[in-house]
Amino acid sequence: MMVDPIPDQYPQPNWRKTAWYNAVATSVGSIVLSWDFWLGIIVGTAIAAGPTYSPRVADATAAILGGVSAVAATLTSLVLMAMTILVGVFGPAYVRLLNQLPRGLRGAIRPYLIVIVVSVFTSLAALALCILWPLVLKLPHGAVWALTAVPFIGFAYALFGCVQVVEQLISHVENNNKANQLSEARNAAERKRAAG
Repeated sequence: MMVDPIPDQYPQPNWRKTAWYNAVATSVGSIVLSWDFWLGIIVGTAIAAGPTYSPRVADATAAILGGVSAVAATLTSLVLMAMTILVGVFGPAYVRLLNQLPRGLRGAIRPYLIVIVVSVFTSLAALALCILWPLVLKLPHGAVWALTAVPFIGFAYALFGCVQVVEQLISHVENNNKANQLSEARNAAERKRAAG
């Protein structure tokens, strides 16, 4: 006689979904599995095809790389300034809230640090390629494409990362305001209770 298995009362978690969330929660996973990273790779690699296969574009690439280097360095200072202002704007209630999270305040500014590091690396890589461009052109097409893709991928990733940073900045400002309002309401309720 066969006994029907008793169905589980509680649904079992989907192992793929659990694995995805665990991967995204890691430091490397939050970078490699983000949309801005992959979009940066696609856009940067596509842009690098121009100097690889077009002699006219290749002639102008040294100047373009110089511009990429300058803009990436400027982007670094802009994001650093935004991060500094953001940390200065955090109210005491929001800082207490952030400090209760596993990564605390450092976790809140981590996306800014990633954009800064990528921008610095991109600026240096573009500057190096700008200087070495006459030598790079003598390499095989695949090597030219790979070398040229590095600063363009970094540049695209940093720009798309700025979109994420702006979204997070707005979220932090909203959460900071909510935390301040809740703190003020709690203080008012405590004063009211103490008074009467």
